[in-house]
Amino acid sequence: MKIKSKSPLYVALVVTAFYLVSWYCGWQLAVNKTKSMPRGIYLVAPLVTVERGQIVSLCISNADAARSYAARGYMPASDQCAVGLPRQLKPVAAVPGDLVTITAAGTIVNGQLLPNSRVFDTDSDGRTITHLPLGWSKRLGSGEYFVLANYIERSLDSRYYGTLRRDDLKGRVWPLITI
Repeated sequence: MKIKSKSPLYVALVVTAFYLVSWYCGWQLAVNKTKSMPRGIYLVAPLVTVERGQIVSLCISNADAARSYAARGYMPASDQCAVGLPRQLKPVAAVPGDLVTITAAGTIVNGQLLPNSRVFDTDSDGRTITHLPLGWSKRLGSGEYFVLANYIERSLDSRYYGTLRRDDLKGRVWPLITI
């Protein structure tokens, strides 16, 4: 039986093969429906190294912040992370050794002001939200990371819940299909 390259069966076989290879290699697919990153489907692979600029899948470890985010409906409940929230997809803005400073103009990493990176005292609905204080400055220690999604001006990231530990970072992420 000859399969035409555009037949639904061919497409189904290719998709199935891709899924099985991905699963075998420890890869997963993630769907981003938030505005913090381009909406779409992302490939999540095991995380070997962490570099500035790469997108990672992460668990927020700040339990107090997570309870607040769940109560406000920012994210649905999930058992993916110990704090009861789903994993997030965010770019790594700073790695160990980098100096991060929060200013009124925005977040500065190693002397560079990042676009769309200022903190807000209220969320998009006008409710007060806790963030790192203006003037906060820290050189990240070993195993510390700062994530910041500046695709839009208001994103829930390290500006609000603080730095992350290496164990909080769960995978390396690549966009597959985004809109």
